[in-house]
Amino acid sequence: MVVGIEKMSIPLHEGTGPFSGTADGLMQAKIVSYGRSYGIITSESDAKVLKALALLKAASRHQIGEYTGLSQHALKTSMPRLLKLGFIDAIETGRTPPIYVLGPEGLILFKKKAEEWHILKAFRIAAANQLFLKLRPVLSGAVSYEVEPHQGLTASIKAGDTEFGVISPRVWPGEVDWCRDMVDIAPEEVRLVIVAGSKTLAEECCRVIKSPRPIRFTWDGLLKDGAVFYKKKGNFLVQAEDFRLTEKSEVV
Repeated sequence: MVVGIEKMSIPLHEGTGPFSGTADGLMQAKIVSYGRSYGIITSESDAKVLKALALLKAASRHQIGEYTGLSQHALKTSMPRLLKLGFIDAIETGRTPPIYVLGPEGLILFKKKAEEWHILKAFRIAAANQLFLKLRPVLSGAVSYEVEPHQGLTASIKAGDTEFGVISPRVWPGEVDWCRDMVDIAPEEVRLVIVAGSKTLAEECCRVIKSPRPIRFTWDGLLKDGAVFYKKKGNFLVQAEDFRLTEKSEVV
């Protein structure tokens, strides 16, 4: 499968996004949750938000809007109401936009189990979601998306008979080694995409990954408006003009 990606002339700055993390890993987060309310959903907008979060698992308001097509004005009405009714919870750092997850009522509605949240996990998922949202319009065939599917992947994007495994290391201590380990254990049939928290982090991951499998690299700043990918050439990254991942090996 080939996804054509327009070659873009952009400055190769660090390109960190709102959910990149911090180099010292000291960012604190709190969970805002109102518990159960036994309320009901009465609007189509509310239903769209909840269905989006059931799929994306941890997403910002902007990402939910991009996925559902709802305006930010509509979301500014829906999100606080859903939060107070317990259908969604918010992960807040005070330094980044809130990340929303299903709350107690939402978990019951979709028959999902409650889980513990750490800000690093939420940031990884938000980064994988950003890749999915930018690729979604250009993928062909039947497209499906699953967060934390198996064997260390942050997310899985299936388009036709091709599965792309997403690994999204953040600007956080130990993430380079974590990324390398996840590449090593990822299923061989999955075509890997690494979404790094910054250009520097993508380059560091490139240097430590020794696997001969074809891998595409991108980072947060490149996913703000579109999708631009790089591939490994020796210990360096070179821009890839498409998303073709059919070569047996690309390590030079």
